[in-house]
Amino acid sequence: MSKVSLGQFKSAVTAIDGAELRTLKRGSAFRVRVATQGLLIAPRSSGVERLVTWASIGPVLERFSEGGSLSPSHYQDLSFNKSYVLAILKATKLT
Repeated sequence: MSKVSLGQFKSAVTAIDGAELRTLKRGSAFRVRVATQGLLIAPRSSGVERLVTWASIGPVLERFSEGGSLSPSHYQDLSFNKSYVLAILKATKLT
């Protein structure tokens, strides 16, 4: 499994800025926008944006680089927003 750096992730997610995606396990729709401090995630169910900081995304990318799993259960201890990060990884074809 090749390492996915935060820089690679930022570049890839910029290309899909504003897109509506779905989480991999539950298929929940959300919109992603790029912000200076991280990603703004807005679940369709609430429409309320939340900030997912670059600092919280980094550990998810590191663990993904170690094993390549797209299962949220492998990231349970790292981030409440892991499902969104994993869906973005798949959508940007960094997997």
